[in-house]
Amino acid sequence: MAPIDIFVYLVFCGLVTGDYHVNNDNIFKVLEKIGTTVSRETCTSLSPDEELDIAVDFSKWEEYADLAIYNSNYLSAQIQKHGGSLETFHESLCHDLVTNLVVTAKPEILSGVVEFAPGVFKNYELFAAFAVNTNGTVESVELGNFYNYTNDSLVNEWYSVLRDRNYENVAIDRTKTTFRNGTIIEADLLVARRDDGHITKPYYDCGGGHVWMFTYSSPILGRNTDGSPKFKGVATIDIELTDKDINQCDLEYEDDTVDLFFNVFRGTHKCPIETTCHFRPGLGFKVGGYFCICNEGFYYQGLYSGFSGEEVEKATDLSSFRCEMKHHGYRSSFGSDSHDRQLGRYFPLNSDDSDLYYTNPSMK
Repeated sequence: MAPIDIFVYLVFCGLVTGDYHVNNDNIFKVLEKIGTTVSRETCTSLSPDEELDIAVDFSKWEEYADLAIYNSNYLSAQIQKHGGSLETFHESLCHDLVTNLVVTAKPEILSGVVEFAPGVFKNYELFAAFAVNTNGTVESVELGNFYNYTNDSLVNEWYSVLRDRNYENVAIDRTKTTFRNGTIIEADLLVARRDDGHITKPYYDCGGGHVWMFTYSSPILGRNTDGSPKFKGVATIDIELTDKDINQCDLEYEDDTVDLFFNVFRGTHKCPIETTCHFRPGLGFKVGGYFCICNEGFYYQGLYSGFSGEEVEKATDLSSFRCEMKHHGYRSSFGSDSHDRQLGRYFPLNSDDSDLYYTNPSMK
């Protein structure tokens, strides 16, 4: 999507106005969750309160989505070739699939999982092989014995959305395998494409990595007795947002850049009017990644720079974060006791224009 198209889309949805000022209260609620209300200390379990109602530009990770699609299609083929279940499929192969996914795609991909619908995998009611990159070590564990990912009360849309989807028009690929002994096996396999997957909204991984992230999931498919597609599980990738910057500074009209979050955070800074917001890259997924720099002619507490957005965002009283006008060498063109001085009309000593006057706010 071109930058101008994205801007028109955001205006249409009410996320920004024509002058690029954010007018959607939802964005400020999102920032509040990121900044204060959701953290490792406050979360207890996945819930809707720990999900962010924003979209993420997934185009950067599309190539990694193919790894999840590979896993889902491989498992779909195994299920379809073996009567709808994985009775003869060793669970270690599932761990190998997710471990290889994370090893191949780290550090961009934090973790991956293959989760099966009830009863698909051997004698287990639920089975989920999960691999995660933890401080450089990729660890794989089985989650199905203690985590019910089919529970709709949890924020597990990476599973439930695909479970409830209609796969009537899913792609079918004809395959033909010739073995050394001359045996030939042909099969029409249900195959997932990128558009068959689902991208979640960002959410806080409470009880897991304790990070903000989002998930792409691809369906694992089998067949009903009549040959129609049947949902059998999901294969996923998890993208961590910890090092993804949030830009809250104003989006100027001539600025056609589009960030990871479609610019929805632009214009949400708390810099006062006598300052200019300057983006501060490198702080990651947190609020306050900017400086409020005093405009020309103003200073902050004796300094000519300004103050940190992190300090502003944490403050409950913003009155102390103000830049004051600089005063140095003002005089009246009509003398120190003139009516102009009494009214507070001045011009700088270095001004060559005797008709140019300024009002000293301290004289009001």
